Amino acid sequence: MENYNIFLSFFHQEIQTPEIVDFSSLQNIAGENLSIDVSANDSSEDYIWGIQNASSNISDEQKLKTMSEYEDYFISHLIDTDFDESIEPEILVFARRQIAVNKVIFLTWLEQLFWNYQKNELFVVKLIDLFLCFDYEEVQPQASMLAVAFKVIKSYVIQSKNLSLLGHWCNKKALSIIEDFEEPTDPWLQIKYNHLKDIIRKRCTILEK
Repeated sequence: MENYNIFLSFFHQEIQTPEIVDFSSLQNIAGENLSIDVSANDSSEDYIWGIQNASSNISDEQKLKTMSEYEDYFISHLIDTDFDESIEPEILVFARRQIAVNKVIFLTWLEQLFWNYQKNELFVVKLIDLFLCFDYEEVQPQASMLAVAFKVIKSYVIQSKNLSLLGHWCNKKALSIIEDFEEPTDPWLQIKYNHLKDIIRKRCTILEK
């Protein structure tokens, strides 16, 4: 418990209130009519954004560096993606591929992006939208760590979206996260918080029987 409290203290120190950050300075790669290549061989463990490395000895650090070269492109696509569309968006096709063959590196990279852009409300909301497209096990352990971080951010929009993520998981981990934080003061969030906490608690109780 002491280690967990230190962990929470770290987030409170590091996470700041979100602000509107101008993404116009990002390189407009999307305007160059590029697309995400998902055609690499399914057996490739080194598949990174349309690049299938010739050597299987590439280090994790090199993989992360390669991912970072596409940071602007990824972010511009993520914030422009409508996850409510009936057609699966390109960014989700790419994310599913990375989860399947490059999970550890991809999730680590997403975590790094969060720390770099945590002050941008739109980016964080879209990142949570992306996590909502996957089952709990597919995005662990990073997603659980980030769910704790999301809850600390002083944004009603992010807190609401994060509650939706915990409700999507609806398991013991989600219950532990939602119970470890104070009840929201915003009336609407308070209703959503208590409703989801009750649902998650009941489901966990049923699963234990």
